[in-house]
Amino acid sequence: MAAAPTTLERFATHAPLAACAALKLGPFGPAHPGAAPPTDRRRALRAALPASPLAVTTAIETAGRTARQLLTVLRWWGGAIADEALEAEAAGADAASVAEALTRLADTGLVARARVAVAPSGRGPTRQGWLLTPVADELLGPIGTSLRDPNAVTTDVLARICRRLAITVPSRKDERIDAVVAHFADPDGRAATLAELDDDAIRLVHAIADRGPRPVSPMEVGIEAYDLHSAEAPRYGMHARSPRPELAPLATLVALGIVGLDSWDRRLWIWREAWPLLGRALYADWPSVPRPATAPLVEASGGGVPAVMATYEAALRHWDTSPPAALKNGEPRLAKAAVRGLAKELSTTPATVEIVATTALGMGLLLRNVVATSGRGRHRTVDEAWMADPDLRAAWAAMPAWARWARAVAEWANPGAPASEQLVANRHLVLWELAALPEGEGFTGDEDLAAWMEHRYLPIGVGEAVLDVLGELRALGLVPPKGPVGLTSAGRRVLADPQGLAEAEGGSAAGAVVQADHTIVCPPDLDADLLIRIAEVARLESDAGARIFRVDEDLVTKAVQDGRAAPDIVAFLESLGTTPLPDTVRALVADGAARAGRVRVVAATTVVVTDDPADLARACKLASAKLTAVSPTVATSPLPPGKVRQVLDRKGLAPLLVGSGASSGEERPRRRSAEEAARLEAQARSQRRYAERSGNRYLRDSAERMEEAARVARDPARRLAVTGPIAVTPALVRELA
Repeated sequence: MAAAPTTLERFATHAPLAACAALKLGPFGPAHPGAAPPTDRRRALRAALPASPLAVTTAIETAGRTARQLLTVLRWWGGAIADEALEAEAAGADAASVAEALTRLADTGLVARARVAVAPSGRGPTRQGWLLTPVADELLGPIGTSLRDPNAVTTDVLARICRRLAITVPSRKDERIDAVVAHFADPDGRAATLAELDDDAIRLVHAIADRGPRPVSPMEVGIEAYDLHSAEAPRYGMHARSPRPELAPLATLVALGIVGLDSWDRRLWIWREAWPLLGRALYADWPSVPRPATAPLVEASGGGVPAVMATYEAALRHWDTSPPAALKNGEPRLAKAAVRGLAKELSTTPATVEIVATTALGMGLLLRNVVATSGRGRHRTVDEAWMADPDLRAAWAAMPAWARWARAVAEWANPGAPASEQLVANRHLVLWELAALPEGEGFTGDEDLAAWMEHRYLPIGVGEAVLDVLGELRALGLVPPKGPVGLTSAGRRVLADPQGLAEAEGGSAAGAVVQADHTIVCPPDLDADLLIRIAEVARLESDAGARIFRVDEDLVTKAVQDGRAAPDIVAFLESLGTTPLPDTVRALVADGAARAGRVRVVAATTVVVTDDPADLARACKLASAKLTAVSPTVATSPLPPGKVRQVLDRKGLAPLLVGSGASSGEERPRRRSAEEAARLEAQARSQRRYAERSGNRYLRDSAERMEEAARVARDPARRLAVTGPIAVTPALVRELA
């Protein structure tokens, strides 16, 4: 029989982002890549949950719609509410949803069962009910807009409200507020006020109240924002305006002190003191979103390293010869046009290229380099491109394929580069829910899952962000590309033990059969690195058991364009089997390689050289290449070589770029990660000197952090190592609890 969940387990189950904060994962991650997580994860988790203010705040921010409305109701009632009153407030809600939300709130320490007063005043008989815990009561703060809020209303406006309510106007502001409150609390006063409201005014006030105690936009209740000033109560002794007839209901509600408005911020609200006048529950709408159904996963029987790693290697080779331009705003991502263009060249999806690019930039595999400058002073422009960091790329190439995939997944879940905190938070919320499913099962329907996640984890959980995450998970190979959404067997293992993934998943087979019909038959346990190299020149046709690839002439051409030589491709295919390589395969490789050499782009002005004059004539017809023929087989262009190559490649000429092709300007030294390490070391030495002279503990701690960051930057293998858990999962919490 399984042991009952501990308090820590229950807290993490309902607030997984709080556990992420304790373990420095996701949006709470370390400040620099490669930084180690807490050395004692168990102690870190137990110390942070469930008592820390950050954990409680995170629990509130991921409580979901039903739970947050319940918290608002409790705070509205002064922090305590009897069961009967709560049933009346949530009369329109699904009973099971309310019970589940209360369990979540209790397990996260936000509410507790207690004997509470029946009356909202806190006096009189007590009954069983719910009580906000002190920490939740403090963090939630006041609910609604009160007449007593500083600067909420002026003394003159209060005087006009008193006169409209037939109240003798007191001399002091607080006394005027007390008089209005007493009027609304008195049954006769409420009846007299309601008698002044016509049907339009009653409909309007309930339309505002339907949205709860929060301020609402006038557009939500059918009022134009620019009309608010016409109904606003005059201030500082000014005469009241005569509103247009269609604004008369709003003007009446404002004059009676029932509705407040701010024409500057364009908001409407019901004064907290006026709510007893309505005689209704705080919320009219209690939506309930059912948990999506589950079904068995449709996972490829062959398994193997996810296909995204083949895209990784192809993209890195492409960027070696055609470095992508860096955005002028400094964001660590590629332009949408560059992503779409590369996706077309690699025969993959833009989402996959986007994931490859953002994680490669985040890991530092590509560094921003200045490739050209022009102008002076304020007219000076600097062109930058992303170029490979030689040190880190060498360490990346030395890693096994499964280790590279684990590092890419870790970078996606815990980015080292600036990323949207909301998106990263939704990544971890989705991973938590998928890891909680039984192995081999997945949720059916992306839209249903996104709606349920938003309802469950509002306001941090957002449906659109969840849909983006699901696309990223499919691109990374953590979930199957089609069918129900659930973690693949490899996806579960990379979350559970990323460090041991390479040993657990490393294939033992080192050979395949290359056949005369251009197919390559691979055993299910073929080495992952061999699979990636095969995918560079062959397309996957079947992964049911043994994988079947087919050598593709276009892929061979692309591989040669990116720096592979035809003899090397032939030698690799020969090394896969013990039998001679079929002549048909040799001919296909030769034809594909020949296509890549018929047109050459040479870095000079730019110079385009062809073997066939017809190819040059065809290229010169492309206006966007700006080519000028200087001989039957040679032309020049003022554009950079990379740009000319892209234009010719789109028209099927398959040009081969000769030289780096990064820019048409002067040759510049390429940045390396060692330079960043040297800069950090210099900063750390300076900070250490200040700390020693002053004896300041905070400066000493800062110097130690800088020294640690410098050591990480100096060690490429450490920067690429996965130093801890990638995400918080139920299994990890049980282990640490």
